[in-house]
Amino acid sequence: MKNDETPELTFPPADPKADFERQCTLLDERGDFGRLPDIRYAMYPGDLWSNDDLSDSALFNERYLEPDMRGEVNFYMYLATGIFNFVLFTVLIVLPLSGEIKSGLDAFFAFLGCIPVGLFTWFFLWMGSGPGSRVRFNRQAQLVHASTYDNRVVHLPWREVRPYIEFGTGYGLQLTFPVPYGQLAHREPITFKRLFLKRPYMIGGHFDDSDSATFGSCIERLEFIRRYMEHGFGAVQPHPEAVASGLARKPSGFPPERTRLLPKWLSPSRWAYWFAAGPLVDRWLAREARQFQWPEEVECLCAPGADLSGYDTTPVRSRTEVYYRYAGMGRGIVFVDRKGREIRAGRQSS
Repeated sequence: MKNDETPELTFPPADPKADFERQCTLLDERGDFGRLPDIRYAMYPGDLWSNDDLSDSALFNERYLEPDMRGEVNFYMYLATGIFNFVLFTVLIVLPLSGEIKSGLDAFFAFLGCIPVGLFTWFFLWMGSGPGSRVRFNRQAQLVHASTYDNRVVHLPWREVRPYIEFGTGYGLQLTFPVPYGQLAHREPITFKRLFLKRPYMIGGHFDDSDSATFGSCIERLEFIRRYMEHGFGAVQPHPEAVASGLARKPSGFPPERTRLLPKWLSPSRWAYWFAAGPLVDRWLAREARQFQWPEEVECLCAPGADLSGYDTTPVRSRTEVYYRYAGMGRGIVFVDRKGREIRAGRQSS
């Protein structure tokens, strides 16, 4: 190691846990991130009102939960194809009818201008159809499996998670972990420096399009995951009132269908969807999603009766004398006792 290098700039670091603390400290100092309660604290009983339909056993069961967030990228796919179709419509119809194209050379240059837009559209379709950030919460092994953009998978111990909320266009749930340097050994040291010098390993915790709508919905999703990993599938079933009133729906990255004032065929969003070749984009992404397969090592760890020797499969138990509640944007998160009475900030730490 050169004399001017510091332990913080040496990758992988000699002490990954200390480096994780350093990364989280830097994250705490940022204005666009806020730390959420540790998973050893539960939300106050009764505050979580879930309307998630978990009947799809291929994604939701006692062994693992796997969010289907494909719809999260669909908007960008529609935007890209919509721009391309608009440019093509302009070149093929608007310009000839307006008399702007007067010769074959004009037509050639007009079509030449479509090439960059076509490459831009293809790039977005290629990025959106990749493995992206597929996540599986493996309760029986107490691991979080996450795919990477270079077609690999990392296995992250759930007990090491540190949850954050990311403020931006919404309220994003971000689950941070110590960087799994050993599982990313194929990457160049410069990649580590660029990605993880100032932030820990981070994956999104969303299951539904609405999870980032409010601060409250974000921490409810955190509690949903935490409760599942501690207590199991039965602890995260939809509220009976949601089922009885027909409000239960499968969590998805696609926005829910809502009652419209206009018929669908008169809806501007419906016309925009068709103009952007929405059905073709949906079919493309659905086909790519069907082709994605978790590696055999993940499926083995998630299989019934899996050999989990060598893994700490003990669920992380939450405290039973201190809970947290969301008290609105003005006050944020407060800690309460068993009876829901707010307690001083210093009393929740053991």
